[in-house]
Amino acid sequence: MACNIKLTSLAKVFALLLCLNSPLMAQIKKVNFQLKFNPQSSLYDCYLHIAEGNAFTKKERIQFNAQVSFVLPAEAEMNIIETHMPLKDNLHFGGNNAAKWYITNKIENPAALRGQRIVSVTPDLSPTGQYNELREGDMVKLFSFNVYPLPTCGEAVRLFDNAKDPGSSAEGLRGGDFSNGFTIGGTAQNTATTFQPTTRACLMVISNLTNQQWWVKQWYWKLAIGNMLHLTCGQAPTASDSKEKM
Repeated sequence: MACNIKLTSLAKVFALLLCLNSPLMAQIKKVNFQLKFNPQSSLYDCYLHIAEGNAFTKKERIQFNAQVSFVLPAEAEMNIIETHMPLKDNLHFGGNNAAKWYITNKIENPAALRGQRIVSVTPDLSPTGQYNELREGDMVKLFSFNVYPLPTCGEAVRLFDNAKDPGSSAEGLRGGDFSNGFTIGGTAQNTATTFQPTTRACLMVISNLTNQQWWVKQWYWKLAIGNMLHLTCGQAPTASDSKEKM
């Protein structure tokens, strides 16, 4: 039986799943949000890391509601500059246009987090957006934003921490819930945690390195996470002044 239901916003997502004759159950079980500063573009890139599960079928790849929040200096403003994923009209992998992500709530200098601004971002659900096939371990860039004035080395901007940052009942939050959350392929909430490799990315990102140390003039810092090493502010190392220690 064909579905001819005409609904808007989030209801369209439910209707689409019903038309696919599938239960509201997502196959992605756990995700992480990651924030990286790109020194070439001076933009912050927000990524979705698939920590557990896969999504291959049409229903599993549909974006449901989500929220990702950021903490930045109270005097700073942020704007969404580029959106990357999910894609509109991508059920059959033919989508070319990224769904929009919008700033939906913000609070400046709340009593519970003095000197900071909290900003939440959510995806546009109409028309529905779908991801390409997702596999455990994938890293998907969702959107990019700028911050003005730009903090030194891109630091002082971070993801909201559900466990440590103030909740909706905290003083000055005015009932606003800035908790990070993510749903895909159904209404079940995927466990959404935050993982921010570094608050500094002034110099460069070197890929495919683990457990290595570099001497960068008078600045020295080691941070090996998986296959990624971030170096902080300083002058780029040369072959003569770099060291490797196992």
